[in-house]
Amino acid sequence: MKKILLAIIISLAFAACGDDSSSNADDNSSTVIDTAIESDSSSVDKDTSSVESDTSSSVADSSVTSSSSKVKETSSATKAKEKSSSSKAKDSSTNKDSSSTKSSSSAAKDTSPVKKDSSSTAKNSFSKISDTYFANKKISTTRTGSLSVDETKKTITLTPDPYFQKKCVVESNGSVSWKDVDLTTNGFTAQYEFHEDSLLLSFSEESDSIVSLLIGGTPGNIYGTWSYPLCSYNRNTSEVKCEEERNQYITITYNFSPEKFTTTNTLDYNTFVALYKIGTEDYRNSYFMPSLFSALYYGYAAFSPNELFIDLGAEEIQSDLESKHVTIVNNSNASQTFSINEKTYTISVNKADAYYNYYDFNGLEYIISLTVTDGNAICQLDALRMAVNQDLCKNEYKEYFSLNDKNDSKGNEYTKAEMFEKSNIDEFTECIKSIAVQQEPSPF
Repeated sequence: MKKILLAIIISLAFAACGDDSSSNADDNSSTVIDTAIESDSSSVDKDTSSVESDTSSSVADSSVTSSSSKVKETSSATKAKEKSSSSKAKDSSTNKDSSSTKSSSSAAKDTSPVKKDSSSTAKNSFSKISDTYFANKKISTTRTGSLSVDETKKTITLTPDPYFQKKCVVESNGSVSWKDVDLTTNGFTAQYEFHEDSLLLSFSEESDSIVSLLIGGTPGNIYGTWSYPLCSYNRNTSEVKCEEERNQYITITYNFSPEKFTTTNTLDYNTFVALYKIGTEDYRNSYFMPSLFSALYYGYAAFSPNELFIDLGAEEIQSDLESKHVTIVNNSNASQTFSINEKTYTISVNKADAYYNYYDFNGLEYIISLTVTDGNAICQLDALRMAVNQDLCKNEYKEYFSLNDKNDSKGNEYTKAEMFEKSNIDEFTECIKSIAVQQEPSPF
């Protein structure tokens, strides 16, 4: 069944990628822009995490307050999937990054409880790069092309303009370069007709009875601005079917004028995160905290940075506090002091920005900087995950890239440096173990 009519056919000509300024779009978005999230929340489960911050990275280093700056998975199964896939992405090289100490005794050996290192991801070398990136998220895309209308045959033909996008490409010698990739999409011809105040478009790939429906223009005049509400019309039954979820947060408009067309796709991000429950009001209710409590109580730790953006809920957190004998001593916007078996700890979140990149690769990007201390040793976690942009497209960062083989519009294969991911999660985990209460887990 052809569930998505215009979304599949018209997107071949209209599909928009990220612009050169963001330069981190996945090639697939050039042909399937309005199917980036195919249906329901299942697409949110596809990536290793799902989120975006509604604020820029200027969210104060001393507070984390925006509900849309955290991520919540739609099910516990998704959380497990997130945790599993995120842990696979750990970079073994992060063991070299010394941003935490392992115990109070190790702290005593040094002049400072925190071992400094210029490779710390959330600070120093990547701070300016990430701050600029997270402050300029994209909520719309626009494409243009030529248009031809045959009013006698009632056909409309659209041919997209040539489209090139900057990408980080791995050359044959292994080096990376920031270069143009041809992403021009194919055009199409469709039959059109008017039904009351709607414009109906039909394609040979579709059934004879079901056609795509556009609204908002002038009845009887194909020229003007029309909106595609992700709906189809059944000629046999006169029934209109729409994608009830996606049309709440995606707006697709087409402007047809003699010899030219423009299409704009806009994401209502606030509606998007609310619909899929992406976001947590407080990191203290995130999935990260039970992981931390367990690690400090049992001496066994397993963390994933993205857990900070997965909302577990206040009730679940309260249950975990009781089972791990955790007592909250003090709370503030970006820190929490608690005790476990009379040993006191403080977690402080200096930075926690996340961005659910809907248009470019349908996934989570984030930057995190936080510390946990028992008053002697300081365990610091720094993590950065983002699409490779021009600033990161450098050979010195190659070890942190995830690569993806793609094809340009001519069918030529190229290798794209897609994601940059760097963290000291392994070192942080070992540090947490060293300051744990070290109580053996109960056999029951």
